[in-house]
Amino acid sequence: MSKLVIILLCFSLFSCKNNILFKADKELKNTNWHTDSLAVFEFDVSDTISTYLAEINIRHTIDYSFQNLFIFIHTKMPNGQFTNDTIECILADKNGKWKGKGIGDILDFTKIYKQDIIFKTKGNYKIEIEQAMRYGKLSNINLLEEIVSVGVCVREKEN
Repeated sequence: MSKLVIILLCFSLFSCKNNILFKADKELKNTNWHTDSLAVFEFDVSDTISTYLAEINIRHTIDYSFQNLFIFIHTKMPNGQFTNDTIECILADKNGKWKGKGIGDILDFTKIYKQDIIFKTKGNYKIEIEQAMRYGKLSNINLLEEIVSVGVCVREKEN
């Protein structure tokens, strides 16, 4: 009986496929995200055939003052080309119920921001994320409070 359990355990371990190309989070100092502070992520790509998707992870406290979070995502490809995206993360519904998951005062919110990515060029990719919040007549919010960390996950898309 124990041999069967060991064989099944080994089979399940070897049959698992790690589909994550890159995953990292950047902690923000004192849960404050200054408008000039970029979260920078770099990763290498060698597979130009598979299809990927990219996710943003926002970790925030329950004291975050807004329902949403706007971010700019700047991507630099190995061939020198750039793309820029503006993404809105809806962190709470109209009634103020947080959409993120967590226990206690800190919640994790994940949003797919790009699907069906096929990397055309092998090499080093760089993603920079910048907070882009505005309020009223302010051109930006210099210090966005209660954001704990920002992360990126690039993983192979399941068929």
